[in-house]
Order: sequence, then C-alpha cells, then structure tokens
Amino acid sequence: EVMVMHKKEDINLPKPIFKQGEVTIFIPPDVQSTIVDTVHSAGNDTAAYLEAMANLGVSGRRLVSEELRREIELKCKGSARFDLLLSEYLGTDSFQSLVDEKQAQYIVEAVKRERSELNARGGSIPDDSNAPITAATSSNNVACDRRPIKVVVYSQSHSNLLSVAEYIYRSFQAENIAELTEGKIADMAYELGRFRNSYKEGKKCR
Repeated sequence: EVMVMHKKEDINLPKPIFKQGEVTIFIPPDVQSTIVDTVHSAGNDTAAYLEAMANLGVSGRRLVSEELRREIELKCKGSARFDLLLSEYLGTDSFQSLVDEKQAQYIVEAVKRERSELNARGGSIPDDSNAPITAATSSNNVACDRRPIKVVVYSQSHSNLLSVAEYIYRSFQAENIAELTEGKIADMAYELGRFRNSYKEGKKCR
C-alpha cells in the first residue's frame, strides 16, 4: 500500500479558516474551600498538606516524591502554599477533565453557530466544485461561503484529544466524526475520506 501526502495547494483544496478560541475554567467551590482551609489550619504540618493534596486528586506518585515534600517545607508562607496547592490541583486529572469538557463545549457551540449562520445563507452546497469558496481567501466575503461546515480539532496531547472527543461524541452522531489519531494508514485514509466526502467508504472482504 502506498499513501501519498499532498499539500492543500497540490490538490486545489481551499485554505481553511483559522479561529483562535479561549475558554475560562472556574475552580470548583469545594476545591477552593479545601485549599483555603488547609492554608489557614495546617500551619507547618507537611502531612496535612499532603492529605489535602490527596483529597484534591494529586497522583500517588507525586505525593510520595521527595521533591514535593521539599516544596512544601520551603514554601512556609500562606500565600506561597496557597499557590502550591492550587498549582498541584491544576495538574490533576480531575481538573484536566474539566478543561477537556469546556473545550468540547466550545467546539460544539462553535459548530452549531456556524451551521446556523450557514443555513441563514441558504444552506451548504455539498458539491465543492460548485460551492463558493471566496471566504477561504478573503475575510470580507464570509457571507458568500456555502461550503459545508467541517472542523479539525488538534492537540499535542493524545490523551487530552481522546478526552475531548468523548464529549464531542455526546453532541454529534458518530458518523459525523472522523478520527485520525492512531491506527493503520489504511484506516486513517478511510477516516480522511469521510472527512472530505461526508461519508465513510469501505471494502468487502471476500
């Protein structure tokens, strides 16, 4: 099997429209209470801080590390230990799950908003050869863009990408989502075909 990788320009694909998004994550009230109460009551008790971190979801490997114990002992001031507790919580799987869910919500809302705006322009033209693509090269002509809404989600973290995908699957039908995260090149080619053509091709085994 041979898979040839092309640049978008080689096969005359229109340029994508890049939009930078930001999300805000609020620290849960119970986590805030745990951090504040620990700073006010634990004093210089390292064990109390380690217990609080365990309750916040800090990994067991991190809790038994000498590096963490030294950080607790060195940061004797309340504000410094507050920052330490908060920093440790921000590195937990629990907080990352909140981030992934919020990112997925942003993506879902953006897709639904773009689809609504596209419908207001008359709906999509599935045939790319007939769909106006002026918006791909000029931001002044967005109102003329009739291409179907398609979104690429990328992350340097494979596990975080899979977590975001779980939330996206809850909002859209599975056949509307193509995954190019792992697997054989042939499987990825089918997924790429589904993304480009809005349906998945397959072969019958004899």
